[in-house]
Amino acid sequence: MVNRKSLAVFLFIFLSNFGYAYAQAYPEICDPLLVDESGILGRQFEAVENAAKKVQDLGATVRIRVYSSTRYGENLDFLQEELESKCLSWRAPDGGTRNNLISLLLSVEDRGWGFFVGSQWANSLNRGVQNRLEDNYVFPRFRDNDFSGALIAGLEQITSILDAQAKGSVVGSGATAVIVQTEPTDFTGLWWVLFSIVLVGLVGGAFVVVQNKRKEEEKRRAAQQKALMAKRNVSGKVNSAYDALPVLEARIGALAQSVSENELSTLKNELAGIKQTVDSTSEAFTRIGMGKTDAEQNTLSAQEYVNIESEYNKLSSVVIPTAELETKLNNLARLSKELEGRLEVERVLLEGVNSQISAIEKEGFKADAARGIYKQACCSREEAGRAFSNGDLTNSDKLLKDAENGSNEALAAAKILPETRATILKDIDQIKTEIDKVNKFIDSGHAAFSAISAEFAEACWESVRGNGVEAEERLESARESVEEVAVLASMENQKWDQALDLITETSKQLKETVSLIRSIIALEKSLKNAKNDCQKEVQVAHTDIRNAWEYINQHDADISEQLEVELKDAEEILHSAVMELEKSKPNYLKVVKDAQMANEAADKILANARSEHEAMERLRQKAETSLRDATAACSKAREYIEDHSSDVGVEAKQRLNQATAKLPMITSTGDLEVKIKFAKDAEVLADDAYKGAKKNVDDAEEERDRARRRQAAASISVNFPRTPTYKSSPSRSSSPSLGSSRSWGSSSSRTGGSRSFSGGGGRVGGSRKW
Repeated sequence: MVNRKSLAVFLFIFLSNFGYAYAQAYPEICDPLLVDESGILGRQFEAVENAAKKVQDLGATVRIRVYSSTRYGENLDFLQEELESKCLSWRAPDGGTRNNLISLLLSVEDRGWGFFVGSQWANSLNRGVQNRLEDNYVFPRFRDNDFSGALIAGLEQITSILDAQAKGSVVGSGATAVIVQTEPTDFTGLWWVLFSIVLVGLVGGAFVVVQNKRKEEEKRRAAQQKALMAKRNVSGKVNSAYDALPVLEARIGALAQSVSENELSTLKNELAGIKQTVDSTSEAFTRIGMGKTDAEQNTLSAQEYVNIESEYNKLSSVVIPTAELETKLNNLARLSKELEGRLEVERVLLEGVNSQISAIEKEGFKADAARGIYKQACCSREEAGRAFSNGDLTNSDKLLKDAENGSNEALAAAKILPETRATILKDIDQIKTEIDKVNKFIDSGHAAFSAISAEFAEACWESVRGNGVEAEERLESARESVEEVAVLASMENQKWDQALDLITETSKQLKETVSLIRSIIALEKSLKNAKNDCQKEVQVAHTDIRNAWEYINQHDADISEQLEVELKDAEEILHSAVMELEKSKPNYLKVVKDAQMANEAADKILANARSEHEAMERLRQKAETSLRDATAACSKAREYIEDHSSDVGVEAKQRLNQATAKLPMITSTGDLEVKIKFAKDAEVLADDAYKGAKKNVDDAEEERDRARRRQAAASISVNFPRTPTYKSSPSRSSSPSLGSSRSWGSSSSRTGGSRSFSGGGGRVGGSRKW
């Protein structure tokens, strides 16, 4: 009887675990400690997970789920029930909520929040504790979009509470314990359940084995098909080569009378090499297809078929140059038929070229270059004919192409001579016409220079002094060059290249001559404009300098002394322009330049002065704002500390005193930078004082809360003494639900009754909108 019961217990535990592996349908959403489907935690995911692990280390099953939104909106009670129904790790063996579960659910876009715990934490994390934790640590950070910080802060508070419970600060409620004598467990009704589970396991295992076998067979067949295809490729390649060998051999025999012995020997050697390659490839192909490496067999493994395919692919990569040899034979056959005709055509062409060169020579042109190219072409044609007679078809074709190209080049070189002479004569006429135009342009430049030298100071026109003389010299040089070009291009000399180079150089000289005279005429125009504009430029500079002085004097306290020095320098420059203008022959260009320089300097100084004044205005505004912020921070800290004086420590009060002491220092100094620094220091001290005081108050409130829980636990211990027992008797509680919903649209939470150690308890908590 004992062995039968022991076997039943063993089978129940083993098959329960086996069934659990198949029953858990959602491991990716059920088992992880933290799931962030929204991605909002980002790089802080690990920090939240570490905070949750600290809670888990205290004996809790922690599940945290973060969503962008859910179909339940802000009411996450339904989502909790759905997750418990799907996830075995969230439930106790009897189907109820897992006793040590702590579930935190967040729906960001819906602003929904759910906080649910199992019955093990019903006292330490009751709904009142949950509400305070949410209101003080979680929801404020949610509203600042600090979601990771909110979760970490909440988990840290839960860790503190559970740690206190583990150390005995909080005692959970329990049922009245009595010693009960029980009969041995009867497992008679369990056998049918065990048999059903075993049957389902066997059927599932058989299905998995069949599926794996089918997949392996499909993989093996696919590998075999690839190997067979590679084999067919090599077979086709070898067979095609064997079929081509007799044809190639016959074609070589047909060319025996048309080609030289050397050419014929080369062709036969290439054919022999192809035969050797085909034979070696065929032998390797036969060797692979024998025995265990025959791809036709159906008993090999998938890997063996892959290896066979690799061997065939190596053979397929072997180059059998039948196509190359066939192309070479086609080319030789073509040459044997066409070379004789091409040789005759080239002979006739060369005779025609000779006649045309002779005709050009009769006109008096020296066609020595064309005649040399023609003779070289004739030699190439004769050598091509001899090579053809000896059966050297390839060399004959090359020489004949050289002759064809040479005949064309010789004819072109002869024809270009009359054309070049005509071009040179035309260029000579154009240059002569251009010389006449430039000569007239020089006359106008001479008149312009005479006018400006008489009317303006020498300093105004010294930049173009000598331009006229240099222009006349270049014009004379151009005239001489034209005469030289005519000599070079005469029929006696026929130095065409030298004539063309000299024409290019002469054109360049004429352009430079025009540029020299153009500078004189442009200067005349600039001087007249400067004379007309100088009074206006001086007046504008006077006005801008006056405006700059007025602005600087109006805001003198905000503007640096350097700008005043620079403005005085600008006045000196303008004064120099005015003194120049009073001379009998003023340098109007200098007057305009100095006036414009003074004008630009005054504009820049005025812009800088405005920037400095505006910067000081901004600094004053910043100082006022900093003082206002510091005063407000001190007032806020002072009022909070006065309201909670009994809970606030000495350090926070000292920081407030330090901040308050800096306020008079802010108003006493005239340095704006110092004002801002003192105000920032005071604001930081006041903020630190407020934060320190807030922490003191929170710590005091938490300590009072722990004292109340200890007092409640002591009261429960007195009313319900704990007695050691082997089994707890069930008890009923008439107390109301420990959890409840709060705020807008939140659902109510529920608490289930307590159960034995192997069963699930109720769920405490609920969802709220933050």
